[in-house]
Amino acid sequence: MMAKPSEPGPGRQHESHPEETEEELREHQALCPQEGVLMRGVTVKQEPLDPQEEERDNRERMVDQELLFRQQAVLLEQQRMIQLRNYQASMESAGLSVTFPVHRPLSRAQSSPASACFPPIVVQQEPPIKPRFTTGLVYDTLMQKHQCMCGNTNTHPEHAGRIQSIWSRLQETGLRGKCECIRGRKATLEELQTVHSEAHVLLYGTNPLRQKLDSNADLGSNGFAVVRPPGHHAEESTPMGFCYFNSVAIAAKLLQQRLSVSKILIVDWDVHHGNGTQQAFYSDPNILYLSLHRYDDGNFFPGSGAPDEVGTGAGMGFNVNMAFTGGLEPPMGDAEYLAAFR
Repeated sequence: MMAKPSEPGPGRQHESHPEETEEELREHQALCPQEGVLMRGVTVKQEPLDPQEEERDNRERMVDQELLFRQQAVLLEQQRMIQLRNYQASMESAGLSVTFPVHRPLSRAQSSPASACFPPIVVQQEPPIKPRFTTGLVYDTLMQKHQCMCGNTNTHPEHAGRIQSIWSRLQETGLRGKCECIRGRKATLEELQTVHSEAHVLLYGTNPLRQKLDSNADLGSNGFAVVRPPGHHAEESTPMGFCYFNSVAIAAKLLQQRLSVSKILIVDWDVHHGNGTQQAFYSDPNILYLSLHRYDDGNFFPGSGAPDEVGTGAGMGFNVNMAFTGGLEPPMGDAEYLAAFR
């Protein structure tokens, strides 16, 4: 900071007597050498600082630091908004619509000692605009009717409550309202045969109500499907593990065939290995299949998913199994899964 011309420079300021002139200050120092002023050849011992005074000084320093932090936070937020608006303007000039989520400005936590000294800083933001692209959400109550012939709908491992609880949670958290609900439909026989054999499809998939729809009308770029029964155990001609059709594998095949997607990643996060999905793409170099599952040296269902199962032919290296072994002593928790993902 530069001193104004009307203000004394740093060398002329005196902490105890800011109102005195330089001449008066010299006289005062000559008459009162005992007040802690250092004179040539003479050192006068100063009294120790009062604890209350020291505490007050520390508090003032903390307040100054807090003010500086808040000023820097506001400046950073303003710079960020300017950069985002410039980028948005350049994209809109190219004919693209871009919106950004609104973030809370930087501020101290409420537990900060100095946070109670100042009212919160509010940065004026533009009202949120509904994004052009969102997540498509698929759910159909018809899937609740799939049940075991034994009639046990409560304790069976694959029961309707699995997707009911997911759907209820999406509603409770408000996520459903932020997504675009998309009406589901039955898959066509041709779509099922992209992964499964004709005999398998005719045996488990024949339905007189199955309709033929526009194959491209319901394809999005981002979606979340709450579906049952599961599918990753279903192989080309074999249902197993309560799975009849491999939904994810069929979706990946359709992305390849209809949208010419050249690279697809499938992350299978389940306690069991997805043997059916691995089988469908074991020689495909354009689909990377990654599974994190309990293996126990092949003694845990379905027994596949060893670390050395890495693909074959052109697909070698595009099949990755993170196979946990050791049972439940100890069970795999957050630390193990974080390490595996990293």
